[in-house]
Amino acid sequence: MTSTFADWDERTLDLAIDRFTVGLDRRDGATLDRSAASADLHEFENALTSIHLAYQGDVEAPPAEFLSRLEKEGRLHVAKYSTSSEPERATIAPFPSRALAYAGWLVAAALLMSVFLFEPTSSASPDARRAALIAETMDLVRLEWTGTEDPAATKVSGDVVWNTDLQEGYMRFRNLAPNVPEDSQYQLWIFDTTRADWEAKPVDGGVFDIPTDSRGSDVVIPIHAKLDVREPALFAVTIEVPGGVVVSEREHLILTAAL
Repeated sequence: MTSTFADWDERTLDLAIDRFTVGLDRRDGATLDRSAASADLHEFENALTSIHLAYQGDVEAPPAEFLSRLEKEGRLHVAKYSTSSEPERATIAPFPSRALAYAGWLVAAALLMSVFLFEPTSSASPDARRAALIAETMDLVRLEWTGTEDPAATKVSGDVVWNTDLQEGYMRFRNLAPNVPEDSQYQLWIFDTTRADWEAKPVDGGVFDIPTDSRGSDVVIPIHAKLDVREPALFAVTIEVPGGVVVSEREHLILTAAL
């Protein structure tokens, strides 16, 4: 998000919506003014006003088709964050009558913004989030791991998935040897061809551990890229000191996945 108000917390967003639809009392108004810069509030008001003016007319409430689409999109958006296999049906609260009289579609637009500006805190497993990423995105890089001659790579299989638009990805491993975090950790490196000297200076994708009880089962690890990755050409896993390194000597390069 590039909007200046995209970093507001949910309480600030709710107060801003109320200020420009139904109004705020003095206490809530003061709370909002402490939480958000006046310039950001002005931009937020302009955005909502533009939406309102664009659809001003006889329509006092969002059409049922719009609400149905909004509900569907909201459910898709939160599906990958659900702890259950079947995401709960999203509930859209009734619009206040005085807000409809004043703003009409403005309130619907504000609701749409509230759905997509703030993602719910994820409690789903990495495996579930990986499955959701694969199911819900089209522009996905998916590559199989190839082991090097390093003994640690013996019988290791799995893959890596990455979506550039979301800057989200996951590594999946089977038969990767468990590590002792106090002695060493695995570290991912992402070779982004859009970066200067990209072959010598890959993007740090984060350090990770493999639990001792993972033999014979898949282990899914989220990717934590330290920089934006725009055009990945190669993913590589090394064994490093605890906490990882800034620049790897690649002495223990065990896995690669290349386009």
